[in-house]
Amino acid sequence: MTRTCDCSDCSKIRRNIADIFSALKIYGWMLDSYIVDFYLEDHWSKLPSSWKTLLDQIQPDELGKWILRQTNGRYIELFPIRKARVSQIRYQLIFSHQVYPLSLIALRSFIEKVEICRDQERKDASFKCVSRTEVEIRAEHDRTDDVPRNNKLLNDEKLDKLIMKHVKEKKRYEIPVMSEVVADCASKAKCKCVVDIGSGIGHLARALAYKYGLCLLCVEQNPDLIERARKWDDQLELTLRKRGNDLSETRSPHHASMWVSVKKSCELDQTLRANFDLEGSDELGYGLIGLHPCGDLGPTLLKLYATEPRNRFICVVGCCYMKLSQGGSAEAGYPMSEFLKRLPASETVEMSYNALEVSCHASENHCDKLVRNDYDDLIVHAYRAALEYLLAEKSPQLRRCQVKSLKSHGLTFQQYCQAATADLHESHRPSEDDCQRSDVLDMLLDWKRVLAFGSMRLMLAPLVESLLLYDRFLYLSELGFEPELKARFDPRLSPRNVLLTSIKS
Repeated sequence: MTRTCDCSDCSKIRRNIADIFSALKIYGWMLDSYIVDFYLEDHWSKLPSSWKTLLDQIQPDELGKWILRQTNGRYIELFPIRKARVSQIRYQLIFSHQVYPLSLIALRSFIEKVEICRDQERKDASFKCVSRTEVEIRAEHDRTDDVPRNNKLLNDEKLDKLIMKHVKEKKRYEIPVMSEVVADCASKAKCKCVVDIGSGIGHLARALAYKYGLCLLCVEQNPDLIERARKWDDQLELTLRKRGNDLSETRSPHHASMWVSVKKSCELDQTLRANFDLEGSDELGYGLIGLHPCGDLGPTLLKLYATEPRNRFICVVGCCYMKLSQGGSAEAGYPMSEFLKRLPASETVEMSYNALEVSCHASENHCDKLVRNDYDDLIVHAYRAALEYLLAEKSPQLRRCQVKSLKSHGLTFQQYCQAATADLHESHRPSEDDCQRSDVLDMLLDWKRVLAFGSMRLMLAPLVESLLLYDRFLYLSELGFEPELKARFDPRLSPRNVLLTSIKS
């Protein structure tokens, strides 16, 4: 049985979804486009003329600052925003002596209004469903922490270094943040068991087990990763014992290979019971976590949480949205909420592979490169688009064919083409004369247009990710589980940085 929550954040999310679809009906074609088809399908000609005029005049660093909303006192806003809808925003922007088109200004302001804030430093920037009474909420805040923690190890800097051994830089940043959130959820949910789905080689699990004293079941399909995880568990435990650490209350993570689905949730219970010697129904409660589960795995975790009473909390950060299945079936990863499923087709927009794929990229890192004038490696997109033009001329069957991925820095276009097409038949590879044709040289001179078009796509990308996460939020809200969406990671270090959490009351 689903319900519609009328709290302020749920209502705002439903409005945002409707507005995002309205914007995508106008500008979604850019997200659906292939950059490699920039010249072949003449994407530039499809942009509004006022946009083309501006984008031809400004430098990449100025565009990067504008997309990042880095004002630095270099622009003047005239006429304040009246309403959030794209068509109703009216003001001008003067930036480096260029007048920005109203439609472009409106679009950027609209995106800022409806997207999920990606700034992890903004403590107030989150969406939280609140449907309970004030008495119930106060009771939750007042309840004590019954989950045992390894307090002796909690602030042990040497332990932190041992846990982070073999860990890559990105994970070194993510694991302390994620583990603290998970431990807090476990405390509030009054459970001490956690199931880490897609656990890989167990870095997050070791932090939760040895630092926070939680019982970890690590589910991973790759047997090689499981073997490596067990090896590093043993190494860490051996080192801690040599240091004289008391591990009497610590249980090392248990690693298991199983297929995760809603129909097989009982296997999780059985594995927890068998490996952690748990007694009583209370101890069998557990949390589900996923640090960047791929594609449909994220939605599967949400469905497991929703259907299994012993799942007491969930923490999940999505990834690889282009691998999501779509449709109205119960198995589909999108849409999940009844709200989206019931919207008429005329009020929605189908999510293309390209739109989902670009939503996985970090606009912040891209724009930082523009601001630093460090975009030599981005010029490869112009090279690749010009190469696509030549390949399509030789044979329609060569369109979007697989070529070698290269950086263009230091390469002429001819050198790039020869290296990129090394695996193709000689008759399909561009010749020296092809690379020197006047129309091709004109394309290469327009590399800034390719860069600008790609930047516009990345500016729009947060609309797609926000839409997907809003859908997941409403799915849990409709079932009465009071979810929360909040940016937890620095988007420059961890581009998929919004964490969806829920604790069953």
